Amino acid sequence: MDVISAMVRSVGAANSTGNWYAALAMTLALPDICSGIENPTAASSKRYAAWFDAHVGERYVVMLGPERERKVFLSGGDCYALRCAFLHEGGDVTALQQARVALDRFHFCEPAPGWRIHNNMSQGALQVQVDIFCSDVCTGVEAWLKGLNASAASGRRAAALLRIYPTGQF
Repeated sequence: MDVISAMVRSVGAANSTGNWYAALAMTLALPDICSGIENPTAASSKRYAAWFDAHVGERYVVMLGPERERKVFLSGGDCYALRCAFLHEGGDVTALQQARVALDRFHFCEPAPGWRIHNNMSQGALQVQVDIFCSDVCTGVEAWLKGLNASAASGRRAAALLRIYPTGQF
């Protein structure tokens, strides 16, 4: 659990210094890590999507039109497709990813003073402000961690994650 908290702090540090690619890469890996701890035998795409939907997904649901129709802008499957496109290919096009549900492309935006460009659809792409996205996922991870039982199997899996030790200590 300490390692996951350190990973969340790493995302925060990358966000605060404008290291957007590092922040995004770690952010997209976190649901994979958490879902693997929670359900190690399930297929990665399925467990990632389910974890994202349960812990982050509601932040990407909007109510549209006079009827207030519920519209999911970012599903767990689409986030997994983004994870695959970015971490394996360095891209933002998800059209050819098997896990893709509805989105073909993402447009990530840096934060700008006085502006919020986040969770908007534009020309078939989801506009996402990178710092907000990273923060949303980290908030979901932190809430999930609070419910993790250290003595249960999932807690033991979390304790067994790769650690980076201070020089001379291990």
